[in-house]
Amino acid sequence: MTIARRYREAVDRGGIVRAMNTSVTCEIADDGTITLDTCEADSWRNSGQLLAMMVVRATPASAFPSFSTIDRTSLGLAPRGERPLWSKLVNYSAYRVLDGPPPFYRLARLAVSIAPIPVPKVNLTSGALVESAEIVLESGKAAASIDYPPKEVREKRRVTQTVECQVQADRSVICHKLIFDPPENAPYFEDQAKRMYMHAIVKERLKSGNPAAGVRFRIRTRWVLPSSG
Repeated sequence: MTIARRYREAVDRGGIVRAMNTSVTCEIADDGTITLDTCEADSWRNSGQLLAMMVVRATPASAFPSFSTIDRTSLGLAPRGERPLWSKLVNYSAYRVLDGPPPFYRLARLAVSIAPIPVPKVNLTSGALVESAEIVLESGKAAASIDYPPKEVREKRRVTQTVECQVQADRSVICHKLIFDPPENAPYFEDQAKRMYMHAIVKERLKSGNPAAGVRFRIRTRWVLPSSG
């Protein structure tokens, strides 16, 4: 996992992710390899299983066992989908063919053993402070969702938040210093704020050409209630 992900998972669990043993289910591709982005937790409400799923998806494919190959045409099987459908609830990536053979897919149950994960040693107050416009993303985005939180809509909450973030050595981003106005609305928005850039990787260099690793930047977001009209 990235430094940012390890930091957030450990901090949210009181300073360390404790060792755990669990399992996930993954699809086996026709060439016998594990299709990592199909690996699913049994329960999306179980934080340990979700963490295991993230660990598996971030693990090099070479670390997994290989299985026998299959030829769908010679076996008279439905063709495999072009991309995973992300959930066993929709039969993974097997196509449903009208009046044809039923979807066919192979699954592997993988045991996952996770060693303790402490908070990474980072100094979030160091590094040059640059304008957020200098940051160029290589992958991911600033926020997983920009939807106004439904509870905050019901309670008519609004806030202006300022979040300070730092680019790590692996170019993942930790956002940590949160300022809210008005401060009494902070508990309603801070969970989303601290997870900004959680899935993002920054390009190696800023727009100015300087190295991105280590720099800090601030993002200001104004949450305004959606128009009722």
